[in-house]
Amino acid sequence: MIDMTNKYSSSLLTMMYVISVIILASLIIGFGTLTLIFLILGVVALVNPSARLGILHDILSGIGNVNSPWAILFAILFLLFIIAMSILIAWSVFKLIQNVQHKIFFETSTLRYIKGVLWGYGAIIIWDYLGSVIAGSFGLDIGTIGSDQSSSGISLLMWFALYAIYIIFKYGIQLQDDSNKIV
Repeated sequence: MIDMTNKYSSSLLTMMYVISVIILASLIIGFGTLTLIFLILGVVALVNPSARLGILHDILSGIGNVNSPWAILFAILFLLFIIAMSILIAWSVFKLIQNVQHKIFFETSTLRYIKGVLWGYGAIIIWDYLGSVIAGSFGLDIGTIGSDQSSSGISLLMWFALYAIYIIFKYGIQLQDDSNKIV
């Protein structure tokens, strides 16, 4: 029975590991691609003033009722920041799964990866809230970029749960360090 449970856990961890690698790779590729596209568009807009109006018109027609290039810049930065924090979370989860596979539990590296998830998720929650406030002042609709505002309470509760897990691991590591010093 225990062997079946260990085999099932190992298979599940392997599947989670593969999925986390795929997610991490896709986020990195997406971030790099978007950054490259935005940089190329920026260079084209600076070099060719007539193209600037065409690019601006195409982007504005795709976003909605936006009239300001600053709003477009904000939307681009908003999107890149959300993806960057998602990469931080995906990397931390990937490393956490590696630690669990190697049976590394109450060590500082595990705590560091939990902190990475905590910081990334907290930054997304705060940035999403601030982004919606700033977007409202620009008249920019970031509903398709940002998360659903109706789930902000649930997101905050998830962050509280992650923080509680972080504190539990931090306390466990302190207890283990104290125990190791006594022996």
